[in-house]
Amino acid sequence: MGEQDTGRTAALYVASAVVVAAAVVGTLLVPLAIVVVFGVVAFTALAAWKPKVVSPLLLVIAIPLMRPNVLSEQFALVATALVVLAAVVAFADDRGRATIPRPLVIVTLITLGMSVWLLVVSSMFGLGSVPDIARGIVTTSGTLAAASLVLGEPKRRRFVVRSFVWIVLAMSASYVITALIWAVIGVGSAAVATFQINTNAPATVYFPFTVTFGSTGVLGQSVPRFTGLGREPGWMALYAGSALLLWPTLYRPRVLPALILLAGLLGTTSTAGFGALVVVLVGAWLIRPNTRGDMFTRYVAVLFKLTLLAGAVYLAIYAPVLGFAAKGDVNAVSLGERSTATQAGIQSLSSSLVGGDDSGIQNSINLIAALAPFGLPFFALVTLAIFLPLRRQPGASRSLPVAVLVFITLLLSQPAAASTFAFMLIGIATLAAKDHATLTPSGASQREALLLHP
Repeated sequence: MGEQDTGRTAALYVASAVVVAAAVVGTLLVPLAIVVVFGVVAFTALAAWKPKVVSPLLLVIAIPLMRPNVLSEQFALVATALVVLAAVVAFADDRGRATIPRPLVIVTLITLGMSVWLLVVSSMFGLGSVPDIARGIVTTSGTLAAASLVLGEPKRRRFVVRSFVWIVLAMSASYVITALIWAVIGVGSAAVATFQINTNAPATVYFPFTVTFGSTGVLGQSVPRFTGLGREPGWMALYAGSALLLWPTLYRPRVLPALILLAGLLGTTSTAGFGALVVVLVGAWLIRPNTRGDMFTRYVAVLFKLTLLAGAVYLAIYAPVLGFAAKGDVNAVSLGERSTATQAGIQSLSSSLVGGDDSGIQNSINLIAALAPFGLPFFALVTLAIFLPLRRQPGASRSLPVAVLVFITLLLSQPAAASTFAFMLIGIATLAAKDHATLTPSGASQREALLLHP
């Protein structure tokens, strides 16, 4: 592929990221009908120019609408409809010879089993709403099943993975611009819109398209928390960290994108997101094999890596603002509720392994807390949905850090039930790592591989 084609491809990813990010804000600023009409016209023009991109682009457009993302409270079913339409277009493009990737099949089946278990628990103990669980089956397993048809073709899934990374990068860059404006004019300036992100409180959009939700204390000042693509800042922390980890499977390492993504993650002020990324980055480096030097040199290297891992854990706990210890100072109520729910989940292991304990506030706020209402089978199914797709996959060591990041996020800070895109992220990360391992020729440099498969 020539330099001109490579430039056009890169421009397409950038344009897709900007269009999706702008569409999120546009939906908030102008009547929905206008957005729909404009979107249909733009999409028709794109389909006429590049028909093969229609299916993956429909999936990309659906990402902000999927749970647990920024517009999912209102449009989760719309996301499912878009992904089903994308699957129909993909099936037509493949002329009925669709390839369904194994990792997505595993994730889809396990999440379906997870929903069935929730129905069982609901019928046994009267926990949860059966209509909500049924809706979750459609928006989670149904969406994943349809997405598997789109992601079965390598070019389509590379488009989706790269678009996800560029969307997160574009939103993080927007946050950097907003933060610079705040540094000059004052924190909280340049607000352009507000909208109801969930039933509890509104979100605020700042110029250019920085979505924030809630605030936290930083150096004695209340600072809005960057939530970007996620429904809550913790989800955006996961996405920024995942994009940072996925970048080497897609492009050559670059300092500027890495710094922008790190800035986006820091802007969420997510304790779990920051701590998880620090530990995962050091852990990934720790398990990397070292064949240089003699046995003593390698032994010293292992000790050094273990020391860095201990330092990473210490940083995750005691870092200013973002550390777990600082969380108790700036948001004691949230930490207290989560700690109470988590403790109830741990205690439930000695009373009932199948759940049924409605502990009240935030009883399923994370995977440990969910042990109380939903039991050990739910915990096991979520864990399998995260790690089983990596089994016997080429390049699994590259997708493992993303899987661990998702697992820590669900384990400590975010609910797993109906979190459609969190499970889809496992699938696309595994497939991206597989493609990287498959497309990189043996013995070729990374530069040569990227020139062969830009």
